[in-house]
Amino acid sequence: MSTTEINIPIHDAAPASSTKLKLGSLTALVVGSMVGSGVFSLPQNMAAGSGPLAILIGWAITAVGMLALVFVYQSLATRRPELDAGPYAYAKAGFGPFIGFTSAWGYWISAWVGNVSYAVIVFSALSYFFPAFGDGNTWQAVLGASILLWIIHLLVLAGIRIASPKKLWPDDSFCTHVRDLAQHSGGRFRLDEDLASCVEGADFIYTDVWLSMGEDKAGWADRIGLLTPYRVTKDVMASSGNPHVKFMHCLPAFHDTDTEVGAYIAREYGIDCMEVSDEVFESDASIVFDQAEILGIYILVVAQFGSFKLPLVILTPIPLTLIGIMLGHWAFGAPFSATSMIGFIALAGIIVRNSILLVDFIRHTQGTDRPLVEVLLEAGAIRFKPILLTALAAMIGAAVILTDPIFQGLAISLLFGLASSTLLTVLVIPAIYVALRSRRPVEIQPTLTDPDL
Repeated sequence: MSTTEINIPIHDAAPASSTKLKLGSLTALVVGSMVGSGVFSLPQNMAAGSGPLAILIGWAITAVGMLALVFVYQSLATRRPELDAGPYAYAKAGFGPFIGFTSAWGYWISAWVGNVSYAVIVFSALSYFFPAFGDGNTWQAVLGASILLWIIHLLVLAGIRIASPKKLWPDDSFCTHVRDLAQHSGGRFRLDEDLASCVEGADFIYTDVWLSMGEDKAGWADRIGLLTPYRVTKDVMASSGNPHVKFMHCLPAFHDTDTEVGAYIAREYGIDCMEVSDEVFESDASIVFDQAEILGIYILVVAQFGSFKLPLVILTPIPLTLIGIMLGHWAFGAPFSATSMIGFIALAGIIVRNSILLVDFIRHTQGTDRPLVEVLLEAGAIRFKPILLTALAAMIGAAVILTDPIFQGLAISLLFGLASSTLLTVLVIPAIYVALRSRRPVEIQPTLTDPDL
């Protein structure tokens, strides 16, 4: 198995500078990262037990952290363009090799722990069929997880081939260093200008965006001219000689002229697509959107609830978001773009958490010998507040990019998808829960709280 990556813009390395980064910039970077990372869990955690004022304060803190992160990265990219390895490079330049090594090692160990944790969850879910796996920590589960991770390792060792104009290559010393690492680990690495030979025999062809957000338009013409011969087309896919080759891409992809940016590129530079042709992007070989880990979410929920049927109830609101998404795009007259699909995928996590809030309450309350419908009504009444606040927080965050020409589709998906799914979640989930949990018609039993008693 091999992977071919093409047309990846790599900026020319600038001469090394002895200038150290200021302590303030790096401190702001660290603090901004810590605060900004909480943006994904703030809505659910705070809405579950906080009032509107606390929510606003929390989002204000998050906004400050995210802005600090953005401004620091922008400043560092402008002042030290040769540092292109992310926080590791900034830590090394600011505090020396030891701190740089610690930063890189910390990232590596977190990725390692993440892979092991995911493997434990997978085998914990499989214990439904194979009890020997237990909670994912038995010797059988450890053995299975080890085999799974070694398979992934062997796939990585299959190597990577990068096709790119030589002008965008990194310096020779860096390439030599990478080849030495590949030789030491048993992997394979190739950097070449010949696109046809690079894709030959490939199992996956991957391309990245040509133009970065905020990049000066003065350099667009040169970049587009260099990378146009490396566009992924039907002929490039055929050059692999593999009828099962798959195409992957880092979104957004400008594969047509339906978006404002795509129309601008066509008007100014005379091309109707950039990284990939529309024919390839919309083909069966494209797995761009299949990269969404919906299956992974399902496995996580199975591990949490110990059931294969209940997660289907929890995941039901995900397709309900399409109702609002389609209506939103129709109202704005906007095409359903790649960023729109990103919004749909991003909604999965938010919607699933909302569903878990509702289903978890139902499961814990149902054991009190109360009528099922009464429990469902109480769950909807009590859990509606955190669900609504979670949705509102995300919708407010998405509203600020509604006018952006690139990410308008993302904003529309988040705004209207959340609106429709939030309203339908509290209605549809109880109905499906009744259908799956009850084997006979449900009757509402009178209780002491009924007004007629």
